[in-house]
Amino acid sequence: MTTVSQPLQSEALAFLDAIEQAKANAERRAAEMEQANLDLSRELADASKTVEQLKAELAASQQPAVEPKPDTEPTYSGTLSYSDPTPYVNQEKLNVSLFAYARKYKSTKWGTLVLPVALDYADWKERFEIAEIVGVTANANGTYTAKRKVLGEGSSTVPNRPYLLRAKTANANTAQVIKKQNCTVFPATPDVDNVVKIVVDGKTFRFLGSYLPIDFSVLPGHYYASGGNFVSATGSLNPMRVYLEIS
Repeated sequence: MTTVSQPLQSEALAFLDAIEQAKANAERRAAEMEQANLDLSRELADASKTVEQLKAELAASQQPAVEPKPDTEPTYSGTLSYSDPTPYVNQEKLNVSLFAYARKYKSTKWGTLVLPVALDYADWKERFEIAEIVGVTANANGTYTAKRKVLGEGSSTVPNRPYLLRAKTANANTAQVIKKQNCTVFPATPDVDNVVKIVVDGKTFRFLGSYLPIDFSVLPGHYYASGGNFVSATGSLNPMRVYLEIS
């Protein structure tokens, strides 16, 4: 029987312990690497999802915006018809199948108009010209000329806003009609709300639309359209027109 000396036996046990420790360390590192691989796989998967989300968001941002549709389309019914010099006193917002306004035009010079509906170019182009008021020129004879921007194809008007209007043909005996189908008619608003305000050389020119007749004997110092210019107002002004106040 072979006898192993005590020193050799101790060295052998230490060597075996070292092998076991190395094996344990190797198994631990292998487990850590496996966990790291799992974590990396998860990160790659998350990154892939994020990229796909970004692609989807980018694609969506490049799509044209879609206007939300109203829950229900307006129902248009009934007719509102006015013939000069009938005042407009409606205080409700109405959806009507037809709005009509009739007036006789004695000349083809520029006059004025204010209506409670929005008009499109097709509604007036055959019989009239409509222009925005964009400036004022003072004349030597004490009258004023409103500078205008004539509205053309693709244009529309704003309800209750003062405009310049010119009939393409004149007929003092036969009324010409402006019509608008399937439209919203807005309430009559006070004159102060129907204003185009222009400041020139320290003076404020306020063009005011009125739906009621105006008696200038009780409202002196104003101007109305006549012969293509704004002249000192005398007498009265019929509804659906514009007058000028200077301060």
